[in-house]
Amino acid sequence: MLIAALWWAVKATIWRHDIRQRISSIRRSNPAALITSAQVSASTHRALRRIARESGGRFVRTGAFYSLVATPGELRLVGGANHPYTIASFPASDIRDGRIGKTSWVYVDYTTLFVGIKTAGTTFELPIRINGTGENAMFPASQAWAGSRWEKILQLLGADS
Repeated sequence: MLIAALWWAVKATIWRHDIRQRISSIRRSNPAALITSAQVSASTHRALRRIARESGGRFVRTGAFYSLVATPGELRLVGGANHPYTIASFPASDIRDGRIGKTSWVYVDYTTLFVGIKTAGTTFELPIRINGTGENAMFPASQAWAGSRWEKILQLLGADS
């Protein structure tokens, strides 16, 4: 029991360090970006795989924690630590809508942002488990905070959603 608790404490420290490194790398390359932390989800992987297959792109796994990065005209999912890599990138014109909801796994409820992405004539729903309230947060956000964050993302994107 003690070993398991120690293992999770070490793992959380590593994740927190990776998140901070990724944010600082993103900030160096794009200081105006709006960054939001997100968690892994099987439904996110499935949606990304479907979007990649439909658009002819390639599918990249997210990792345990990744960042949702909004810049003027583009929404990206970014993974990695010292050398961030783009998991997926969507121009503002492909973003159709978004809503905040809850998803559950076992006994945990997650605040989830459901983003409508249009590609190759089909609109897909991309679920993103949002963490809050900071850029490097590791715990689920409140629905109110996630809603206000989505509004800021839309303003930055300049999307008509």
